[in-house]
Amino acid sequence: MSLGSTGMFQKDIRHSLVNSLYTSSAAAKLTGPMDQAYSADFLGKLGLDANGNAPTGSTFVSRVIPVGTTVQQYSDNDAKVAVWYVGLIGMSGQASTDPVTTSWKTWTFDLQWSDGDWKIVTDSQKDGPAPVPGDDTAATSDEISKAIDEYGGFTYAR
Repeated sequence: MSLGSTGMFQKDIRHSLVNSLYTSSAAAKLTGPMDQAYSADFLGKLGLDANGNAPTGSTFVSRVIPVGTTVQQYSDNDAKVAVWYVGLIGMSGQASTDPVTTSWKTWTFDLQWSDGDWKIVTDSQKDGPAPVPGDDTAATSDEISKAIDEYGGFTYAR
């Protein structure tokens, strides 16, 4: 969940997350490419400033909600786990041109037992499986902002 959070869009928080969730060698390889991926241009396309902050009066939303998991391989030192999730991303606010949308993905993690914890060695994502969309009416920007403020997020995974 942390890797899909708004913290990933802010350099210092992203570095902290990567360093705590990945093995030290994987984190060292990822930091530079991730900084390039989360460039000022990319952040600007999402409506964020160069530091990953939303404009005043807007709420940036980035969350992943696990729907299910499967252990694809396991040993005492290594594991491979896939997480099927729905993601929310976009900007909620009156001036937003990038509304909050959903996406369905599967994120697979190759893990290694390291320093008393499971750490990510590599990861990959693929689209889906996505269910048939329901007939829910899309919420207004204000309703989304209010829900983000009221419901917070799952604190155990941040």
